[in-house]
Amino acid sequence: MLRKLNRVLPILFICWAIVVYIISEYNSYMFFNVSPLELIRQAASSFSQWDIRGFAHLGAHFKRLFLIAVFFYSAYNIGGAILSKLNPLPVIIPTAVGLAVLSAAAHILGVMGFMHKGIILALFLLMSAYCVTRLVIGKDYKRFALSADKPLLIYMSIFGAFCFIGSSLPELFYDSQVYHLAIPEQYLKHGGIFYMPRNFFQPLIGMGEYLYVWLLPFNESQLVRIFTAGTGILAMLGFYSCVKKYFSASTALTLISIVCSIPMFMINLTSTGTEMLALLFVTAAVVCGIESDRDPRLEPIAYLLYGCAIATKLTACFGVPALAAWSYAKNKNSAPKSGLIANWLLLALPITPQLIQNWAFTGNPFYPYLSNFLGHIKPDKMLFTQWINDVHHAQSAGPSKLLSMLWRGSVLQPVGGRRDFFGPAILALTPFLLFIKRERKHLIPALGAAGICLLQIQFTEYGRMFLPYTLLFLLPIACAVDSARLKKTISLFIALCFGANLYWQTVHFSVFLDGLNYIVRGRSETEYLSRTYPRVSPPSNQPGYEFFAKNTEYKKVLIVGDPRSYYCPILSETNSQFDIPLLMDYFAKSSSEHTAVMLRNEGFDGILINWSELNRLFPAHLDKKTFMANLAIMLGTDTTEVFRNSWLSIYRIN
Repeated sequence: MLRKLNRVLPILFICWAIVVYIISEYNSYMFFNVSPLELIRQAASSFSQWDIRGFAHLGAHFKRLFLIAVFFYSAYNIGGAILSKLNPLPVIIPTAVGLAVLSAAAHILGVMGFMHKGIILALFLLMSAYCVTRLVIGKDYKRFALSADKPLLIYMSIFGAFCFIGSSLPELFYDSQVYHLAIPEQYLKHGGIFYMPRNFFQPLIGMGEYLYVWLLPFNESQLVRIFTAGTGILAMLGFYSCVKKYFSASTALTLISIVCSIPMFMINLTSTGTEMLALLFVTAAVVCGIESDRDPRLEPIAYLLYGCAIATKLTACFGVPALAAWSYAKNKNSAPKSGLIANWLLLALPITPQLIQNWAFTGNPFYPYLSNFLGHIKPDKMLFTQWINDVHHAQSAGPSKLLSMLWRGSVLQPVGGRRDFFGPAILALTPFLLFIKRERKHLIPALGAAGICLLQIQFTEYGRMFLPYTLLFLLPIACAVDSARLKKTISLFIALCFGANLYWQTVHFSVFLDGLNYIVRGRSETEYLSRTYPRVSPPSNQPGYEFFAKNTEYKKVLIVGDPRSYYCPILSETNSQFDIPLLMDYFAKSSSEHTAVMLRNEGFDGILINWSELNRLFPAHLDKKTFMANLAIMLGTDTTEVFRNSWLSIYRIN
């Protein structure tokens, strides 16, 4: 009976996978509402208007790829120098250590007031020249050795090509323009780190944003996007090598193919966030932990790299209980415990500078948390609650809500795109865990990671919060699939999911982001950024930023309504959507007729107002009528309107 059941179960699970796939693809099609024929028609229309400038776009992106390769190699050399006594090491470990050092160096330059674009650019070029010279003369610490497995090369070549094209567009992602790129850009314009009391996101800036400082002097957001893609791909290749070594090549390939089939993973891979860098640090820490069985000296490095993951993406701290369990199991019979304490101090090391900075600015190391008890700066309670609700929808949720969210993101529709679009592969393949081989002890950390991912999703309801643990999360599933019968059929199903993912990425790139027209027709970045992209990007400030680029008499502008300030060419100050609108702060300090004087004394000579976003993001608990009345008085008496379109106005302060 049991033998018959073992024969029938794989067939039943494959039927389940097919049903999940069909439902998922149907609902995805209904959500995007773009058929393959329509996609082909639009592509043909774009290519019929090919412009020679399209070659220039791709040529410029290949130059960016070369710069990022040099940057990664420089990080690899720095990490290799620090860990030279531990060689040979997997490439991912010294590269991750080198990136951590570069992030810390940028932070130190910012604290010292030397974070100027000229200084950063000069240091970048000197570092690159030195490391490339070492490569040419053959004195690098270890030659790169990537696997030549043909199936891996096929998957990664296709996947990498899509990521390369996807990262060639200027950054539209909202969070990047508000703080991932905008705040480091402001630091560079000011020449160092300074307190931004009206930007809620400044305390959330971490190692990722300080790494971007090395790339921002080139004034190209695409450079940071291709760096983000590079961190994710490096994490995938590093984990592939580890899984191949300790499990099997087929398990490693299955894991990579499942990852490549997740739409949310690829969307985040080509967006400027911090999830992929956190994934790199988590993966490097896991590889260090596994390799520490061979060389115990790697154990402290694992703690340090995990601390870097937390300093990059705060939600990585969800994994600390699992790390503590691993630490206890590994060190319960060892003595003395001083080494273990030192390891935990190493974990805290990357996080400490940001805590000190928050304490210096607000009196509260954990700002905006615990603000009722610590510090002298108190965030607006209603807006802070709004932010908490945005990242914590599950206060009263039980397991049913978690399951419904997973089901919705996998099957019903790709809600949220970058946030929750899981695709069918994870849900369809999860039942195959019944085929897992229990004797594989290395799966215990992976199962722990799966629990961490579910916990994060439960408390945040943001699917992308689990991205730093994606590879660990999928390892048990990959092992189960590799152990199951009808493996070739399952592999074909995974390839089908991968193809579907490429289709939806093409739809997202060509239709939602209008990326094909940007490249093929050779559109300028200004033209591209000035447009509005429904369901992707609300009306932007870009026309106003172009005005400031042409009218150089303006030195500092107050941006009201829309917090997306990255592309502003001059000094600017803005709030976030979780702060009180800036002018309301000034009105609270003085009468409306004296507000312009206060602004002038603070160095502002212009005001940019995005009326569309001001109305959309205005806090519901505040008096909008009074604010608008005061605003009308000030604008009518103390400013002159110098620019206007259907959603944007610019005023010169008299």
